[in-house]
Amino acid sequence: MFRVKSISTKRCSSHLFLNPINKHINTNNNDNKNGIKGQSEDKMKASQRTKVERRNSEYDMEKEVRNIGARLMRIALKEVYGTQIDESAFANAVKEKMGQSKHGRGQISVPCFVLAKHCSSPPSLVADKLAESINSQLRSQSNVDHPIQKVDSCGGYINMHLSTEYLGGIIGKILNKEDGYLDQLPKTKARVMVEYSQPNTHKAFHVGHMRNVALGDCLVRLYEHIGNEVIAANYFGDEGSHVASCLWLLQKKMSEQDVTLEELVCESMTKGEWLGTTYAESKRWLDLATYTHLPFKGVVVAKVLSMSEMHPGVDASRNYRVITLDYGLARHATVVCTGDGFRVNDLVSYVPVGTHFQGKVVEPRHFKGLVSHGILLSARELGIDPS
Repeated sequence: MFRVKSISTKRCSSHLFLNPINKHINTNNNDNKNGIKGQSEDKMKASQRTKVERRNSEYDMEKEVRNIGARLMRIALKEVYGTQIDESAFANAVKEKMGQSKHGRGQISVPCFVLAKHCSSPPSLVADKLAESINSQLRSQSNVDHPIQKVDSCGGYINMHLSTEYLGGIIGKILNKEDGYLDQLPKTKARVMVEYSQPNTHKAFHVGHMRNVALGDCLVRLYEHIGNEVIAANYFGDEGSHVASCLWLLQKKMSEQDVTLEELVCESMTKGEWLGTTYAESKRWLDLATYTHLPFKGVVVAKVLSMSEMHPGVDASRNYRVITLDYGLARHATVVCTGDGFRVNDLVSYVPVGTHFQGKVVEPRHFKGLVSHGILLSARELGIDPS
């Protein structure tokens, strides 16, 4: 996976677009009028470029709407309640409380609970009266393209509905290449490292690997766009178990076939394909299933603690033996069976009580007065040829 981490940065200069005007300042006191005029035009053009870059690269539609809504709220407060709230109190009561609507009623929501204290009225009544005043302001400005189409009130909240024309206007900003809406944001002092991909040198890329590469590359571009200095790090996986397993298989083949490494290389494949094939083959060779055959789920290894020559019951068959087993974690079991060929301290295959085995649940069984817990398996039952 990828990791993102911040690293300490060196001191950075001021924003790039704060300097162009100064570059055009001429300190010669003997400039003629044409020179001064040309200088002024250059300064004006630079200033316009600066404003366009700042407006577009840092454009915040929600912030713009909040400011417009706050102005409407201030006018409504004065009109309805004759209240002139100082800037600090207004920011605390209105600006800081404004946010995106969470109930599907408009796009911007303003709670009136703090305002109610300044207006000496219940929040719901304050919201109703202010909403009516704001709608009146909007109707009086019907000849102006206003971003707020209407407002309504509900439960002590004022909900502002934005016009579709205003919301759709963002598309024009994005598509207009001259506006620079998608230009990179001003440089910051942050330096960020994005570490991603880490391809396996012995394995072909598939869609899962490409997903990680795409995500990492996207993060690099996004962090660069918002003004960070980005270091994209990619560590190739040229050491590890996959390399060791390939080397083991190549040495094994060279030893067994008495050939050189050059003779093992498949010329019909690229080096990457050949390494990938070798890696896959080494995984098969080193898989535990290659050296073991135990198809029965639930079979465990147990140690024989004791065994009797025959069943103690008088009417029991002489073939019955009573075996005491230890199958780990200090768990002991007594098994009655007819098997032989093992002695005390031998390791045997055992199926404990409660295990699903061959479609059935193993349960305790009674043998002539003794209870047998579980099953001992012979080599043939395990599918192993004893010869």
